[in-house]
Amino acid sequence: MPGARTTAAFKGELRTAQGPIRTENLPDVTGGARAPALCTPSGYGWRDIAMGTLLKRALDQAAVWHRAQKRKYPNADVPYISHLAGVAVLLARHGFDDEVVAAGALHDAMEDQGVTFDELSQRFGDRVATLVRHVTEQDRALPWEDRKRLYLDAFPKKPWEAQAITLADKIDNFQSIIVCAREHGDPWSMFKRGRDMQIARFEELRAMCRGLPPHPLLDEYGAVLDELLSTG
Repeated sequence: MPGARTTAAFKGELRTAQGPIRTENLPDVTGGARAPALCTPSGYGWRDIAMGTLLKRALDQAAVWHRAQKRKYPNADVPYISHLAGVAVLLARHGFDDEVVAAGALHDAMEDQGVTFDELSQRFGDRVATLVRHVTEQDRALPWEDRKRLYLDAFPKKPWEAQAITLADKIDNFQSIIVCAREHGDPWSMFKRGRDMQIARFEELRAMCRGLPPHPLLDEYGAVLDELLSTG
């Protein structure tokens, strides 16, 4: 299932809240290749710790790169990391692996802060950097309408994980608009284009999603967009 976690089975014993279990009794979901038997005293694999560190490093670095950037809230000073963390949380909640979640936290680094592909790759690996490049507008010199048109046209051709980052990005933006409207004032005045043009783009993306295999993230996109439309 797209977005589902896969867990390598380590030989020996895995400790859980319910007590130790023998990993040789677990189903092998790694395609036949088992990870080396490297476990910490607490029972977690070294790779689990490294991947957890990857996400923490991604969030820390995103906070540094975007430290001067704010969300488009009238009458509220909201740091941009709120959005990046929201995207990461959405992806993690839907079961995407840590590299995808890290790419979600970093998804605006190239587009908004001019971070290069090489720097992202050196810091976080080729897969993270490639996913960020997939969700980055390629020519910021173009007019807004042309940039958004090209971005939408490219969406069906992207790998599922990159599509998921785009959807999580939009969902968090929808939620921000909803919260802003309820607590801080009219959010639409903060956008370069008006509400109707923005909503048309969101609806076009929803139509594209109907051609994708079913996934709870797609359902959430539609549900939160409907909530946004109901706010007026």
